[in-house]
Amino acid sequence: MRKKFLFLIISFMTFYALMGQSQVYDYERQSIVFREYRHGKETDGYREIGKAQVSLSPIFRDGIRLESLEEHGIAVAFYLIKADIQAGSLVIRIDYQAKDEMGGKAFLLENVRGKQLHGVTFTLNGNRRQQRLHIGDARRYIRDGLLEIHLVAENEQIIDVESIEVEGGYFKYRQHTSSGIFHTWKVCEGMSGM
Repeated sequence: MRKKFLFLIISFMTFYALMGQSQVYDYERQSIVFREYRHGKETDGYREIGKAQVSLSPIFRDGIRLESLEEHGIAVAFYLIKADIQAGSLVIRIDYQAKDEMGGKAFLLENVRGKQLHGVTFTLNGNRRQQRLHIGDARRYIRDGLLEIHLVAENEQIIDVESIEVEGGYFKYRQHTSSGIFHTWKVCEGMSGM
């Protein structure tokens, strides 16, 4: 009886230990076709819609601040990254600091002629200082040798962007088990107000 009880306890402990583990998806770099690093203030342009402001960051020496001053205000910084169409996939790393839990958004313009703002939007988590965005099909976003990335603050958000780095190349998808809480990005549909 005692052995059965001990076996049952060990079985439950093993079961709960395995249930506490989560699958983590990551990418292993195989080869790099291109890489570009920019300080936050090295934009190719910006736009202030409604009550919004784009200025130099008071937090990061070479950074930029995107600040929405009201619910309908939108501050956008544009980055045009020289990209090689030979890249199979992309990794975009954004270093930032946000005031709120929802830090802002990153919008990647899709290679579709005639549709001005057609692409994919990523929410930047305000509790993090760095976000890596993994894009599986680089050709879908490279147009005339350029990759267009918009960083956005809206709905009274404030985000200070330190830097943005884009790597294009071939990345091997891998999955492993982790017993901690981990991960990167959340994909949203569309961008309100644009």
